[in-house]
Amino acid sequence: MYSAQESQAEHSKSWKEKFVAWYPILSRLLIHVDLDTATVFFSSSQLNIASESGLVNAVHRTYLTRSERATLGDTLVFCLPHLVLHNAAQKQSLLHNVHDVPVILPTEIWATERDKLPWSLNLGSFSVFSLQGTGQHVKLPVLKPVNTTATLAITTKYQGPSLNQLGVVIHTDMSPLDFCGSRCQVVGHVAIAENVLGLLSHFIQTPADSQHSVSSTPAPQQPVLDASSQPTTQPTHNQLTTPQPPPPPPLPPLPTQSHSQHTTVTKPLHHSGSDPNTQAVTEGDDVEEE
Repeated sequence: MYSAQESQAEHSKSWKEKFVAWYPILSRLLIHVDLDTATVFFSSSQLNIASESGLVNAVHRTYLTRSERATLGDTLVFCLPHLVLHNAAQKQSLLHNVHDVPVILPTEIWATERDKLPWSLNLGSFSVFSLQGTGQHVKLPVLKPVNTTATLAITTKYQGPSLNQLGVVIHTDMSPLDFCGSRCQVVGHVAIAENVLGLLSHFIQTPADSQHSVSSTPAPQQPVLDASSQPTTQPTHNQLTTPQPPPPPPLPPLPTQSHSQHTTVTKPLHHSGSDPNTQAVTEGDDVEEE
């Protein structure tokens, strides 16, 4: 277990110091990596192909069939290289000695006191071609097969825990690159690129697209209530009620005064006999006094 100080010191080291620490292991490492070729298809249309003999042969056979070729689009094919990484001084293959477990290698193959550098890297049969759904030719090359051989050698002067001299030598031998193209290939490659970009857009969303999708979502509408469905007796807790002003106080009663009412009884008037224009009161008249 590493402590916090040791891990911090390990991260603070430069790549040269790390390489010096790993150099005794790398110089005596016996390595052999063999990766077979792989084929990747990019088609502008759907390929309904099922075969037990291999996908590559089935695709080629389908394009060579005239009845099915008319329904197919253009297909871009990448043939990834065959990769072999091994020790340059190792002439004998290790595949014959790794069948049994535990693996025991003879001394002529692996010895801890001998240096296993340099390393050799071989990349072979890397090519790109297109299968045309229309036209006279079915298979048109885009990049002709390329072979590459690289050798990595390290010259050092290692003394104790320090590395006084370090030299890295990389020798590369590559075959020429031959690119080919035609008008029909360019049209097919554009359609394939559009399909690939459309597929990637479903998996990769930018922050602007995510904000646009959120803003474009309509907000839920509130239900509209009719006047007949709204409560009239009691207001809801969300409604504000305006208090009614108190009624005005009653006015005080007006003072009343008692007045003596005088009733006058109308008496009939009689004309005197001497003068018709004069009126006289009869003898039975009563005189009222206040």
